Amino acid sequence: AKLNLEQIQEFQEQLNQASKMASIGELVDTVAHEINTPTGIIAAHADALIIKNDHTDEIADVLNIIKKQTRRISEYTRSILSYSQSIPYYPELIDMEALINECVFLLDHRFRAKKIAVTKNIESEHEKVVADRRQMEQVLINLLNNAVAAIEIHGEITISLRKIFPNSTPEGENDEKKILISIKDNGIGIPDDHLQKIFDPFFSTKSKTEGTGLGLAITKAIIKRHKGKIEVTSKEGRGTIFNIFLPANTNGSNKEK
Repeated sequence: AKLNLEQIQEFQEQLNQASKMASIGELVDTVAHEINTPTGIIAAHADALIIKNDHTDEIADVLNIIKKQTRRISEYTRSILSYSQSIPYYPELIDMEALINECVFLLDHRFRAKKIAVTKNIESEHEKVVADRRQMEQVLINLLNNAVAAIEIHGEITISLRKIFPNSTPEGENDEKKILISIKDNGIGIPDDHLQKIFDPFFSTKSKTEGTGLGLAITKAIIKRHKGKIEVTSKEGRGTIFNIFLPANTNGSNKEK
C-alpha cells in the first residue's frame, strides 16, 4: 500500500521524536555520572573528617549536613538513571513471597513508628517470577513507603499475592497466567485530579525535601520493563490500592525444593 504525504510526515515526526529522546537519555546518563563522581569524593572526605573526631561539635554538625546532602544528591541521580533505564537488567527466578517478606522486614521500623498493622495475604505460596531482584525490591519499597506516608498513625497495610487466570479459567492452558501483587492502605487517599498524574516524572504532592517525584514513575518503568503493568484505585479519606500484574513463571515448578 502506498503511503500518502500525511503518513510520511507523521512517520518522520515520530523518528525525530525518537532521536530527540535518545539524545536526552544520553545527556541524562552523562550528567548523572558526572555529578556522582565529585559527590562521592565530597562524601568520602566528610566521612574521613568525621572519623578523625578532632573538631568542635559545630564542625561535626556541618560535616553531618554535608554527608546527608551528598546522600540526597546520590539518591536523586540514581533515580534519574533508573528512570532513563540506564540501570542494568539482570533477570532471575525469584520467590515473590520471600521478597515481600524481606521488604516488610526492611521497613519494620517505619511501620512501628506509626503503629501500622501489616497483613500479608499469600494465596500462592513461593510463587516465582522471572525478574530483576533489585529492581523488584525497589518497586515494593517505593509502594510500601508511599503507603506509610499516606497514613498518619494507627493505620493498616495489606499485601496480597496470588496467581490469576484470564477469564477465571484455571484450566485454560493457552491463557497467559499472571501474578497479582496488591498493596492496600487505609490512608488519606489520592484526589481524583491527581490520579492521572501520579506516574508522571517529577509529579509529587510531597515537599521538595521529602521526595524527587520520580518514585512512581520509576516504579511504572520497572514494571513495564518486566512486561507487566501497574494500576491504582483510590478514594480520598479511605485509602489506595496499587495492583501489579507480572507474567507468571511457566517454566518448571514454582515450589521450593
